[in-house]
Amino acid sequence: INAKKFLAVGRLSPMHKGFDILINAFAEFAKSNSEWTLDIVGDGPEKDNLLDLITAKELQDRIKIRPFTKDIQSYYSAASVFILSSRWEGFPLVIMEALAHGLPIIASDIPVCREFLSEKDFCYLYENENVFSLCNNMTKVSSLMNLKETSINAFEFSRTHASIISIMNQWKITLNNENTTLV
Repeated sequence: INAKKFLAVGRLSPMHKGFDILINAFAEFAKSNSEWTLDIVGDGPEKDNLLDLITAKELQDRIKIRPFTKDIQSYYSAASVFILSSRWEGFPLVIMEALAHGLPIIASDIPVCREFLSEKDFCYLYENENVFSLCNNMTKVSSLMNLKETSINAFEFSRTHASIISIMNQWKITLNNENTTLV
């Protein structure tokens, strides 16, 4: 929580994960904040374009693209806030990983995030593909006085709603519900 570091994780592919949106939003955010940094962890065909964008924004000291790693846990542990900037997603497992590490979430308001994360006190949804909406949420979250409490709430939600046991219990309820029709 004290690291003042945003984290994003995913494949660097064009028009999917929205890392271009994130970099542009961070550039706006950085105009009024000199402390926070951004790590993007992943590899893919969009890497060179993203590095060029970082250079064009003169943010090489504040935004780092880290290579894919099997030790992703160390990045989650070193971050303060997780950002999902995707233009679209199925179910983003990175959200579950971030919550398991107690990271507050900033996410695009795509359907899966609205369904799973809306009205949670540890999640801040922004208008999908809107650089300024994302920047505003970055500013809001970075200035929270109770970021530690927000982190605890994220972890508790993960523990009670996303653990193996809680997921098994949810499946049992679904499968035992006589109104459930299997196709």
